[in-house]
This record gives sequence, C-alpha cells and structure tokens, in this order.
Amino acid sequence: MRRQRTWLEREAAWLRRHLAQPEEETERLADPADEAQRIARCALRADLFIRGSRTLRAIDEALDAIAVGDYGICIDCDGPIPQRRLELTPWARRCVACQAAVEE
Repeated sequence: MRRQRTWLEREAAWLRRHLAQPEEETERLADPADEAQRIARCALRADLFIRGSRTLRAIDEALDAIAVGDYGICIDCDGPIPQRRLELTPWARRCVACQAAVEE
C-alpha cells in the first residue's frame, strides 16, 4: 500500500502542476483554417482539463481512503477490490462487478 500511496501522491502533484498552467491562444486568428485549428486545440485542452480534474479528484479520494483505512474496499458492496485492479487503477473505489453495474 505504501507504493500505491507514493504513486498516488506523485500523480496528484503532477496533475495539480499541469492543471494550473495558464490558458493559451485567446486571440482570434484572421485565417479561418488557423482559427479552426486554434478552436480545436482549445477544445482538446478543455477536455484534457476535465479528465485531469476528474482523475485528480479520484486520486484525492483514494488518498483519503488510505488515511482512514478504507483503501481497497468497494464503496458500494464493502467487498475487497482485487489487488490487480488497484495496481492497474490505484484510485479505483469500486470492485469490478460494482463498477460494471455503474457503467451500465
């Protein structure tokens, strides 16, 4: 668990640094093709920011679970989350069955 907590802390720090970077390219461009590319880049950055923010929130929840001793316990069924799942997704808060039910 120490290894996972260390990884989660490093990943959270990395995300915080990168999510705090200032927005770029705010001025409109005269060429319509260049403007379309600028808009596409802005949309991509917005999507990455949203995904990064969600991941950061999940990591913070996992670190909180470690602190209170609930890490590795499914938040829905209170069953254990398999170690292999936690190795692949250290911020997982649900077992595979409960996560599949949520996604359906």
